[in-house]
Amino acid sequence: MSIAPFRIGVFTSNSSMIEHIKRHATYDDEVDIVIATQGLEDAIPVAKTMEKEGVEIILGRRGTAHILRENLHIPVLAFPQSDMNLILRLKEASMLGKKIVFPIFRSKLDHLDSLCELLNINAMQKIYTGLESLEEVIANSQKQGFEVVVGGPHSVEIAKAHGLKTTEIQSSQETIITTIEDAKSVVHSQRLEHERYLKYKTIFNSTAEGIISVDKGGEVSMINAAALDLLEISESDALGIKISKIISSPQLLRAMNEKRNIKDNIEEIGGKHLVFSHTPVLIGSAVVGGVSTFTDTSNLIKTESKVRKRLSKGFTANYGIDDLIHCSKEMRDVINRVRLVARADSAILINGETGTGKEIVAHSIHTLSKRNRQPFVSINCAAIPEHLLESELFGYDEGAFTGSRKGGKPGLFELAHNGSIFLDEISAAADTVQTRLLRVLQEREVMRIGSDQVIPIDVRVIAAANKDMASATLNGSFREDLYFRISALSIKLPPLRERSMDIPLLLKHFMQDAEAKYKLSPLTVPNSYLNLLVNHPWPGNIRQLKNFSERLVLLSDAKFNPALFDELFEELEEYYQKSRPVIRARNIETDPSEDFKEKIINQRNRTETDIIMAALEESRYNRNETAKILGISRGTLWRKMKNLGLLEKENSRG
Repeated sequence: MSIAPFRIGVFTSNSSMIEHIKRHATYDDEVDIVIATQGLEDAIPVAKTMEKEGVEIILGRRGTAHILRENLHIPVLAFPQSDMNLILRLKEASMLGKKIVFPIFRSKLDHLDSLCELLNINAMQKIYTGLESLEEVIANSQKQGFEVVVGGPHSVEIAKAHGLKTTEIQSSQETIITTIEDAKSVVHSQRLEHERYLKYKTIFNSTAEGIISVDKGGEVSMINAAALDLLEISESDALGIKISKIISSPQLLRAMNEKRNIKDNIEEIGGKHLVFSHTPVLIGSAVVGGVSTFTDTSNLIKTESKVRKRLSKGFTANYGIDDLIHCSKEMRDVINRVRLVARADSAILINGETGTGKEIVAHSIHTLSKRNRQPFVSINCAAIPEHLLESELFGYDEGAFTGSRKGGKPGLFELAHNGSIFLDEISAAADTVQTRLLRVLQEREVMRIGSDQVIPIDVRVIAAANKDMASATLNGSFREDLYFRISALSIKLPPLRERSMDIPLLLKHFMQDAEAKYKLSPLTVPNSYLNLLVNHPWPGNIRQLKNFSERLVLLSDAKFNPALFDELFEELEEYYQKSRPVIRARNIETDPSEDFKEKIINQRNRTETDIIMAALEESRYNRNETAKILGISRGTLWRKMKNLGLLEKENSRG
């Protein structure tokens, strides 16, 4: 990256010096030199113009440099005079006359008298303070009998006008080059300093918080743009003003007096509620100033909302009401209930067996609600160990426990702020989690583990369970008060066996999904086999049907394979037989056919054909009733009848 040339202004009327400077500038491409011939007060307006036009440093002789330094904001350097140069000029002057005057700007050169004494030269230093003063000094010197004037171009010019002999002090080429190099170093440092200043100023003004810095006397030394905006004042109304005149009751002075930080202090200024933090600035034990940072409480709320939204990015509902594939009245009733409860904001409990679609219903409630643009956070309470579930739900502060993340971690309730949280299998939550959940629902606030601060939240709780929660409260495994809190509204999902009309539609949907996913040809299941699926009890519900559908599609070879279907269906039957005790436990009423079934099964001397025929006669050849009596599915009954040749007997009855 190329660096802009250093812009240097030089004031001198000495022709030899001007020539040296121009010659140097021709081969030094790091400098851009502007030369002016004015001196002393006459140089001020020219130098100010240079400053406005971007000149970064001024060089001049001693007197001119002193005057410009007092009138400019940029640095000014004086060309130095070596003792050897002074000696040569004094020797030269002594050859022109015996009485020598040396006009000096403002203060004498201590070593000049010593040089004159050493050289046995009669020279006197006379002080001047400007052009008019210089004119007066030289005129008086002429009256006093001085013969020679030693000085700069202006002294020489005035002396010649009064008829005096002169010797001009000149800077050597080496001195000129050295001074220019020094000027370049000064400008480089100044540029770096200015760059740092701009960075700090940008940081200072880019923060959304107001910042005020005061000195040890309580006067404002710095104030950023946000502070000016919040306090509705201008910078000129603040800088150098006592902070007590800006803020009626400045706690910053108290923080400085007590040498301690004051954090999160709410103060009302101009009708606004501002949150202040005050910090004294100490050097050792001495207070040298103080800093206040503050923001509007409304800004804090907006910022908190943005942070929560950013942290909860990715927490979205993935399903909608259209994902509930159905044609049965039972599911139409469920969907109508979903639409109704979605309009409310109360907690809701979704109950149903495993695999009935509780998660899809939870997602659908959120997407249909007024919170659908806000986060949807989901967690399975049974899938996370007890000691981790609490920290996942409620978060923790740094150092709350061994292994806790630096800076702490927000809990899922915080991330779900303004949205919904889905607590699947809530019945698995431990007692400690249940207690904290109850507090969240009651107080609408959470407290992180290891913290003493409460965080307000606005979250709708959607819970789900695959067991009878009312019974769980009666046996003491679930808090009764929490149960009533989460079940202000409720939805009961029917098992697949109670909505058998939906099975063909669901089967077709799952098969088409699998065919599209794996780029397979469409597969059609004959009605006779489809009826077997419709009459199967499906203890695993929709999830089990989806699994069966995918396996049927993947293992078939572009066309329906009866043998494969029988194999997969047999696995369904075996699973059902193993799950029967569980299904019986779910049923409140006892099957009235149990006594007959046990009686038939206990007659071990009878063949399977006899048993099935007896059951058919008992049910008057109603296959559904026959299957219930035997404790098997309609599909298994059909297959057994086919293998035993009983279908023909049944058909022969007319």
